[in-house]
Amino acid sequence: MDSAVAEVRKEGFRINSINVRNNPNAAEKYAIRRVPTFIYFDEHGKEVRRSTGSMPTSYLRQMWRKPMF
Repeated sequence: MDSAVAEVRKEGFRINSINVRNNPNAAEKYAIRRVPTFIYFDEHGKEVRRSTGSMPTSYLRQMWRKPMF
């Protein structure tokens, strides 16, 4: 998954990572039960979309480009 995330980051997508083992409070705050979990937030910090599990780079691109409404 790291390589897919790195590739999408190079293309200009803004993706932050949290190591849930080192940061269990963040895992609890965002209700992360499985890794990887991708959460898309709007410009106000509201969760808009969530996807869990490994996925190809093309899906990550599509997830971030999909309209939020």
